[in-house]
Amino acid sequence: MCHSMGHRIFQGVVDHAAIDVVNIDLLILVGSDLPVYIFEESFQAIADMTERIVLYVHENDRLLKVSHKKHGKERLGKDGLLESGKINELKNLQRIDVTHSKGQAWIRLSNHIYFKRDAHVLQDINWVINENNIQRNERLTKLEGNRFVLN
Repeated sequence: MCHSMGHRIFQGVVDHAAIDVVNIDLLILVGSDLPVYIFEESFQAIADMTERIVLYVHENDRLLKVSHKKHGKERLGKDGLLESGKINELKNLQRIDVTHSKGQAWIRLSNHIYFKRDAHVLQDINWVINENNIQRNERLTKLEGNRFVLN
């Protein structure tokens, strides 16, 4: 599981690994402070070596809004539900919109560490890790392609 700028560290480690040696069963991306089109660039190798990728997106992540302004590019953890680009074609990727999850009791200042405070997001991460798809599917609403909403 990677959070925020930890994605860059993970990317650096993978960039120096031999692709035919590394196989990743599950990669969970939360609050990703990477450009939204990263899968068209350096993350393509990560997508190729990973069995399942789950990307959590919070459109009101205020720290990623600041990062967007600083870098001039949309951020994966805030804008990862966009309907254009290679991200829509990845079969091993699930994009989960947690913006309106009902598991959070109150609004947080940054909405950047929602995965620690939102009971529904925590439960979904647990279900993803333990491959509990029956309960998980009850809480997810499927949109188009690889996009879902966490209720």
